Order: sequence, then structure tokens, then C-alpha cells
Amino acid sequence: MINADNTRAFSMYTNPKMGEVYIDFETQAPKVLYRVLNKQGNVVCQNNNPVEKNTIKLQTLPLGIYTVQVISDKMVISKKFLRL
Repeated sequence: MINADNTRAFSMYTNPKMGEVYIDFETQAPKVLYRVLNKQGNVVCQNNNPVEKNTIKLQTLPLGIYTVQVISDKMVISKKFLRL
């Protein structure tokens, strides 16, 4: 669980067999978004209005390393994961 300043706390976990990433927020708050970037820095998925429990399906993306960024008006928190 990550909690920094006024950004709502969130956790991220993967299910490599299903090709899914889960992002769970403690509460639903305005002005937060998440996006997934490939290793070249291109946005491959984005949600400007996430809910408390989010599932990102990655089956159509190539295998490799990706970064999830959770962005608020005050900060950006990044976490990497491996798409198997």
C-alpha cells in the first residue's frame, strides 16, 4: 500500500497467467488517474476516472516491462511490472 501526501492510497498486483494488473484504491477521490506505459514510454492504457477496484487487461500487449503511473494534481507515483 502506498500513501503519499494527499494522493489516495493504492495497491497494485498482477496475475501473470491472466495477463491482468489490478489497481485498488482505498477510496474513490477526484483528480486522480492512472496510466500504463511500455518501456519506450508510450501510453498503452489510461483511465482518467478510476474506481476503487480496477482491472487492466493486458493480453493484447507484447510481453515485457511496463510502468503504472498514478497521477494526482500534487504528484506522480510509478511502479513497474512484468507482462509474461
